[in-house]
Amino acid sequence: MGPARIAVIGCGVIGSQHVQAGADSDSVNLVAVADLIEERGKEMSARYDVPKVYKEGLDLLDDDTIEGVILALPAAGRKALAMKAFERSIHVLTEKPVGMNAGDVEELIAARGDLIAGSCCSRYRFPVSANAVTDFVAG
Repeated sequence: MGPARIAVIGCGVIGSQHVQAGADSDSVNLVAVADLIEERGKEMSARYDVPKVYKEGLDLLDDDTIEGVILALPAAGRKALAMKAFERSIHVLTEKPVGMNAGDVEELIAARGDLIAGSCCSRYRFPVSANAVTDFVAG
């Protein structure tokens, strides 16, 4: 099994970090990026040798080569993209918050089926309080 074919929608501050991490990983083949600001997507593509650039995330999700997508755009746009990704059998990693409300999250969970989906957040990962909570949950 080769590297996962991943795309990133949203190439701003956080999205650019995902693009860089994907480009640096031996486990990822970064196949596409999308950003409503076309120059930002093109700049990420050129900097990290990403072969495809889209303006619209929905258009990116029509690309049959994509196995997984990272949603790094504002929260209001994530649900529609995640739902389409699930319809296309594409795994989803989303920034936080996952949705605009609990109902959005429940709909996404129901639509996910057997696909892998997750949310990432490194905020507050390293303070002493985070370690205390981690130890408490593990115990």
